[in-house]
Amino acid sequence: MAAYHAVKTDCLPVQRAAQLFGVPITTLKDRVCGRVPLHSVKSGPEPLFSMEEEHDLVQQISYTGSLGYGYTKAQVVELATDFALHLGKKISAEALSTKWLTGFLKRWPEMHMVKPQSLSTLRAKGASEPIIQ
Repeated sequence: MAAYHAVKTDCLPVQRAAQLFGVPITTLKDRVCGRVPLHSVKSGPEPLFSMEEEHDLVQQISYTGSLGYGYTKAQVVELATDFALHLGKKISAEALSTKWLTGFLKRWPEMHMVKPQSLSTLRAKGASEPIIQ
């Protein structure tokens, strides 16, 4: 931001401003020329879902997890694919990629994938019908 203002207001050459402020020259040049918005922090395509839609997906996954039913990676991708089809954001039934899942998990750090573990013998015995009654 400071490098951009130095170029625009102080008429400092782009290369010199990039060196002074430790900014990649192509990044600064793209912003000065208007090819990239000034406040853009990420390149690449926008996420498939809006933050509200992803929040709904996270709540669904969290709710079922709280009931003791966790999703596998493949099931999360399948759920998201169905959700995208329902919203009309995707026209083919081809599943979303694992790259989508990686981005999703980065955007929602409270979501994490864990391996299911089998029920221990002591716990299984403790939950038997005679003990519960």
